[in-house]
Amino acid sequence: MSSSPSIDRLPPHSLEAEQAVLGCCLLDPVGALDTCAARLRDGVAYFYDLRHQLLYTELAEMRREGVPINLVTLAPRLRDRVEHGTNHLEKAGGLVYISTLADSVPTAANVDYYLGQLLEKHNARRLIAYCTQVVSKTYAGGTPAREAIATAALDLSAMLDDSSAASSDKHISAHLDEVVDEMEEHYSRGHVQMPPGYLSTGLGHMDKITTGLAPTDLFMLGGRPGAGKTTLASEIIWRNQYQCQWTRKTGQTGENGRPLWEPVQGQLPVGVFSLEMSGKSIARRLLFRAAQVHAGQFKQGYATDGDIKKLA
Repeated sequence: MSSSPSIDRLPPHSLEAEQAVLGCCLLDPVGALDTCAARLRDGVAYFYDLRHQLLYTELAEMRREGVPINLVTLAPRLRDRVEHGTNHLEKAGGLVYISTLADSVPTAANVDYYLGQLLEKHNARRLIAYCTQVVSKTYAGGTPAREAIATAALDLSAMLDDSSAASSDKHISAHLDEVVDEMEEHYSRGHVQMPPGYLSTGLGHMDKITTGLAPTDLFMLGGRPGAGKTTLASEIIWRNQYQCQWTRKTGQTGENGRPLWEPVQGQLPVGVFSLEMSGKSIARRLLFRAAQVHAGQFKQGYATDGDIKKLA
């Protein structure tokens, strides 16, 4: 039996998710449509059903114009837009169908979840369309295979970046909630050297400045050639790999009722990506750092038996 896809197979889509998103927009036009505008960067392309494309286009336009959104204001606008002899109200399924969309969801608070399903199906359709294009170009020939593979890899990487960015977009209110939760946790924690979730650099003075390495933060080391940037980075890598420190809850509470925290020390895997040093050079640096032996002595032939024992 052939496992090839049927020629009449429909592209991936979820009518239920599309209906739920539009239902949220009708229940909470301000909050839901603002969330949609932030995450649906390609607009109506995320909707597969033509009825839903027309509805979302009209709702988004009403939101931009500041027009109150409800069935009373929406229906006349759709009815007044006529295309090929048919008004948009009929193309969108009619007033009865539109009125059922708001009843398809219990609350607009779950719009982010429905948008996640919408984005998933949209990304699947993009992937299928792009792969179909690659297959057609490959059969047509004219481009070396290695060049075609490199181009496809770059395009797919860009597509992955776009999908990741769209799926992680949130309304500012969601981020503010996270900030408030973090502030409450810091307050309840009391005084400790390293905030929860942060990693120590292993260098006390640097930890005082940065309060440690925070998740999602980017730190860049700058300096002139030979200033010790790689040495400093290697030291941070080594200390996190063998002497990593972080903070965790003890499960107990203090006299003030706040949870008690304690410092923890252990080992943590560290990934290193370098454009100027080979893997061998990085391994050499870490090895000699761990053994507390000067690499120059080995290069110049001055290594002693004690140095060999330290390395062993």
